[in-house]
Amino acid sequence: MPVSPTPSRRASAPRPGLFCVRGEAPRAGSRSRGPPGPRSRCAASEVSRLDGDETAVPEIDLDMMTGWERLRAGEHFSHLTGAQQNKLALFDQYTKQFQSADLVVIANPLWNLSVPTRLKAWIDTVCRAGVTFRYTAEGEAEGLVTDKTVVHLQASGGHFGQQDPASLYIAGMFQFLGCTTHTLAAEGMDHEPDRAEEIMEATLLRVRELARSL
Repeated sequence: MPVSPTPSRRASAPRPGLFCVRGEAPRAGSRSRGPPGPRSRCAASEVSRLDGDETAVPEIDLDMMTGWERLRAGEHFSHLTGAQQNKLALFDQYTKQFQSADLVVIANPLWNLSVPTRLKAWIDTVCRAGVTFRYTAEGEAEGLVTDKTVVHLQASGGHFGQQDPASLYIAGMFQFLGCTTHTLAAEGMDHEPDRAEEIMEATLLRVRELARSL
């Protein structure tokens, strides 16, 4: 979990009511894909979307780690290298986008019992010590994002009862930050290919029911 300075003022982001994060497209031959997100109370103008297939999300690397160290040491942002400035500004933008949302919807396929790599990189942008969680005087972690709801929608080829590592990781991570979480899964579409459409439709019905309550 990156320990980093408060997001830079240079990074700006819209203020959506609903923020949808979509994992990457399914692999060839697989029916597992992230279900579409629910239509909530938010108007279309208040919705912001992030598509893992089309969006670059900076991964925490040496540029970013050394950039944060230089900022903590008191260097001005403008003194960082071009690569450090670009990566840190984009990283901060995703953090602010998450902070400004009322409702966050994450939709992804289950890949090798995990989430797509770009979704993992995005989660790193919102799990930040001193920004979205903090350590108390006793050294215990405390989530700072207590006013947000996160809905996780996942599709998988097999049956896991929402106890697969990816579902548990996302629920655990956002509960750690203080969010209220909901998980819905379309499972078994590769195991029962003749029922794939039926499974997805049943899941979408549950998504719509949840959306009406949000």
